[in-house]
Amino acid sequence: MERLFVFADFNWLGKAELVGELCYEKLRGSDSYAFKFDENWLKVHAGIKLSEDINNYPGMQYTQPGSDIFGCFSDALPDRWGRTLLKRREQQEKQACTSA
Repeated sequence: MERLFVFADFNWLGKAELVGELCYEKLRGSDSYAFKFDENWLKVHAGIKLSEDINNYPGMQYTQPGSDIFGCFSDALPDRWGRTLLKRREQQEKQACTSA
């Protein structure tokens, strides 16, 4: 399982704080995402709701069937055109490595 640490860097925080971990893995050919809040974030900022599909409680939370990723993270992802460009670049880099 791949893990990405999620930090909040809002003006009112003073410094960046760890919110939690976004986890990813491919299961049976489809993408699976999970999120786990940092314990300290929940203690200090329990009243802040990141997204309608993530509840403020400890432990791993998984996306609902039919949802690719949690709503608060979906805006940070490239759109369809952006994904196409990234795939093209990846293919070009792969070809460059194999021809070298």
